[in-house]
Amino acid sequence: MNFDKINEDKFLFYNKNLLLITIYDDWFYSRNDYDHLCPNQRNYLDRFLSDQGFQRKSGQRYEKDRLSVGIIKSLSLGVSPLDETKRSLEKFDYLAVSPMGYYLYVLDINADQSILKQLAQKCPINLLQAKDLSNHESFYEELLRIHPILAKIQNETKEVHKFKRLR
Repeated sequence: MNFDKINEDKFLFYNKNLLLITIYDDWFYSRNDYDHLCPNQRNYLDRFLSDQGFQRKSGQRYEKDRLSVGIIKSLSLGVSPLDETKRSLEKFDYLAVSPMGYYLYVLDINADQSILKQLAQKCPINLLQAKDLSNHESFYEELLRIHPILAKIQNETKEVHKFKRLR
C-alpha cells in the first residue's frame, strides 16, 4: 500500500509508527454517540482501498498480496472502542478506526503525542465521549492533561472542517 497516498488524502490520517488508519467524520457528534464508522466513511474507505488494489474479502476485511486491512466492527452505545481495536489488530495488518478509537489507542500505548495534535487538525475527535468512556483507564490523567490542548486545536480548525464533506 502506498502510505503516502493516505496522508495526501484530505479525509484520511495515518502515522507510520502505528498500524491504524482513521477517516474524517463529517457529522456533528455529541458525547453520547455510537463510536463507529458510518456508511459514508466505510464507502470512502472501500473506494480508497480498491483504488490501491485491495480486494474486499468480507464486510470488514480487505487484502492485497499478503497484506490485510480491517475495518473495526460497530460497537454498542457507551462502549469504548479501545478493547475492540486491540483485538482487531491481532487479526489484521492494519486497521481502520474512528478518530476517537485512534486517539484512545495512542494514549493507551503511550505513543508520541504529537501524533494526537496532527490527528486533531485533520480528523476531529469526539473528545467529550472519549473522556467519559476512559475514566477507568490507566492513561486517564494524561487524557485530562491533553484534552484542552486538543480541544483548542479542533476549535481553531473548525472553520476549515465545516467545508469538508465526505462523499
